[in-house]
Amino acid sequence: MHHNSRLRFADITDGTSNTMMVGERTSDFGFSTWVGSVAEGEEAIARILGIADHPPNDDHGHLDDFSSRHPGGANFLYCDGSVHFIPEVIDLTSYRALATRSGGEVISN
Repeated sequence: MHHNSRLRFADITDGTSNTMMVGERTSDFGFSTWVGSVAEGEEAIARILGIADHPPNDDHGHLDDFSSRHPGGANFLYCDGSVHFIPEVIDLTSYRALATRSGGEVISN
């Protein structure tokens, strides 16, 4: 899942129900766009792509972090088409594992 990629479901070896595809983000840390990056824009790619290096709604959030105005977490669309609310208190290792498509991580409940 990257620019001009041609990924297939078979490329999601961690499983479509264990892989986030789209995450919710507020404009609190900077405005973004759904249609592509703004050429020559500051941190242009971070305005489109999110990174799971901090949990949702982290107090020290960055432009590329997932966030929402919902108390307690943010919504994510998974590769299987389901939507899940991920709480701010999620284990960071599990959260990061959900953000990879072929990392081979085991996600504990």
